[in-house]
Amino acid sequence: MDLTIVIPSYNTKRYTLDCVKSILENIKNISHEIIIVDNNSTDGSGEILNKFIKGRKNIYLLVNKKNLGFAKAVNQGIKKARGEYVLLLNSDTKIKKGSIKKLLDFVKKNKNVGVVAPRLINEKGEVQASVFHFPGIWPAIKEFWLGKKGNYGQYVPKSSSPITVDAVVGAAFLITPQALKKVGFFDERYFMYFEDLDYCRRVWKKGLKVYYLPTSEIVHYHGKSGNGIKDDMKWRRLIPSSKTYHGSIKHYLVFLIMWLSQKLNRLSKKQKVYLIVFLLFFLTIPSFTAIIKRHFFPVQDYVFLARIYEMKRALFDGQFPARWISDFRYGEPLFNFYAPLPYYLGGFLVGIGLNLFFSVKLLLVVSILLSAWAMYFLGKELFGKYGGFVSAILYTYAPYRALDIYVRGAFSEIWVFVLYPLIFLFSLKFAKERTFKNLLYFSLSVAGLFLTHNISTIIFLPFLAIWLLFLSWREKKNLFYYTMALI
Repeated sequence: MDLTIVIPSYNTKRYTLDCVKSILENIKNISHEIIIVDNNSTDGSGEILNKFIKGRKNIYLLVNKKNLGFAKAVNQGIKKARGEYVLLLNSDTKIKKGSIKKLLDFVKKNKNVGVVAPRLINEKGEVQASVFHFPGIWPAIKEFWLGKKGNYGQYVPKSSSPITVDAVVGAAFLITPQALKKVGFFDERYFMYFEDLDYCRRVWKKGLKVYYLPTSEIVHYHGKSGNGIKDDMKWRRLIPSSKTYHGSIKHYLVFLIMWLSQKLNRLSKKQKVYLIVFLLFFLTIPSFTAIIKRHFFPVQDYVFLARIYEMKRALFDGQFPARWISDFRYGEPLFNFYAPLPYYLGGFLVGIGLNLFFSVKLLLVVSILLSAWAMYFLGKELFGKYGGFVSAILYTYAPYRALDIYVRGAFSEIWVFVLYPLIFLFSLKFAKERTFKNLLYFSLSVAGLFLTHNISTIIFLPFLAIWLLFLSWREKKNLFYYTMALI
C-alpha cells in the first residue's frame, strides 16, 4: 500500500466528513487507507463518521475515551498505518485534484526527504502562511522588536519551486519511510502546538530534509480544527509545549520579548516617544557618569580646553568667523586650518558666563546623547523602531567612543559621531524621496562634518562616495543630485 492518511479530529464532524469525501474524490489510482482518530468529540462526530464509513473499505475510525491531544492521536494512526508513506491531515482540510499525487511523486524522486508539505490555501484561494523558521530568542527579537515578519511566526516562501525550509505546519504533512525509520513517532509530551516544529527539527538532526512543495495545494479552513477548544485551554496547552520545545529559560526569554512587544504596541504614538526618550537617556547614563563627577577626568590631551578659551576670546573680540589666536606661541591662525564648529559651541557657552570645565562637560554629555539619537533614527529607518533602539545603544557603547572621550580627550572627533548617522540617514531618505528638505539636511550634515574634524572627514569621504554610488544604483537615482549637495 502506498499511503496512509491520518486525520485527528475533535468536534469537527462536518469538516472531517468533508475532508474524507474530498480524499475519496481526488485520490484515484493511489492505493491508500484513511485512519480517523477521534479525540472523544462531543458533537456527534463518532455516530456520523461510523455511519459514513460503514461498508467502505480501508477507512477506519479510532475513538478515544478522552482528548489525548494532537501528538498522541497522530501516533495512534501511525502505529496502525500499513502504507509506505504517511500523510497527516487536519480535519479542516480539503484535498484538491492531483495534490497528493504531486507530493508522492516528489518524495519518490528525492530520497533525502523526511517531510514535505503542500501549499495551503483558504476557501477563497488565498495562500496561507504555513512555513516556519526554527523559533528562538534571536528570531523573536527580529520579528517582535525589529518588525521582520516571518522570523518567529509562519510565513509564505516566495519560491514557486520545491524549496527546503526549517519546518512546516502539521495541517498537511507527508512523512517518508526514511523519517519514520530514523525519527519515529511524534513526541507525546506535546498536547498541541510545537509538535510539528519539534518533528521537523528532529528530521533535520537525522540528516533528512524538510520541503515545501508549492505546486501541490490543499484547502485549509484555518483554525476550525481547534474551534472546539476554549481559548484559555489553548493558552494552557501552549505554555507547556513552548517550555518543552525551548527549555524553561529560553521559553521565558521569548515570552518576555513577546510580552514587551505587545505592551509597547498598545501605547499611543506620543507615549512611545516619551518612553524611547526616557529609555535612551536612562541607558546612556553609564556612558557619561565619569564626565559629570565633580572633578575633571584625566585625558592625554587637554589642549582643547585652551582652544575653547581662545575661541571665546576671538568671538568676543569681534572675530566671526574666528581666525586669529593671539596667545598661541606668537599668535597663529588656528581656526583657518583647524575645524572650528565644536569650539564655536564651547566658546559661546564660556562667553555667556558658564564655567570652562562645566561647558566642556556639558558639550561632551550632549554629544553622547545626540549621537545616540542620530543612530536611533538611522536604525529606525533601516530596521524599524526597535532596531533603531538597539542600534543607538550599541553605537553609544562602542569601545572607540570611550577611548575618544576618556583616554584621548578628542573633543572635536567626539562630535563627528553625531554627524555620521545623520549623513547616512538623510542620504537614504533622499534616495527614497527626492525632496529639497532631505537634500538640505544631507548637505548640512556633510558641511557639519567638514567643520567638525578634518582627519575624520578625509577618512570618511571615500566611504561616503561608495555609499552614494550604491544608493544611486539601488534606487536608480542620478548621482548628480548628491554631487550638487556635496558642493
